[in-house]
Amino acid sequence: MLHLRKIEIPEENLKLVEENTNVYVNDEEIGKGTLYVTTKELVWINNSIQKGFSFGYFQILLPNISQDKEEHEQSLNIMVDVDINLLERVFTEVKITVDNAENLNNLFQVVCECHASFNNM
Repeated sequence: MLHLRKIEIPEENLKLVEENTNVYVNDEEIGKGTLYVTTKELVWINNSIQKGFSFGYFQILLPNISQDKEEHEQSLNIMVDVDINLLERVFTEVKITVDNAENLNNLFQVVCECHASFNNM
């Protein structure tokens, strides 16, 4: 289960800021906000309630781009281990869409680079 919480805007190790992103968790829309990609984590903050989430790259499995056949909309999809419990892994699907579709490939590339760098440490 993903819970939104008060979260600070990251200032260190920032690689990319993508405004006007919509987030869906297990196909349920969470809202519109800003995504911050750092070398250590992904941070998303909802614009209207100023709450969000952050995921360290150790929690993220295989980021990919997918096409929603019904909406004809591409998104960055990630599977996230939201229950950091060594006995059981609980994965949640997080889908991130961007208002400017031209930015999606760059967002995907930066996330993949940060994810790969983190996993090679």
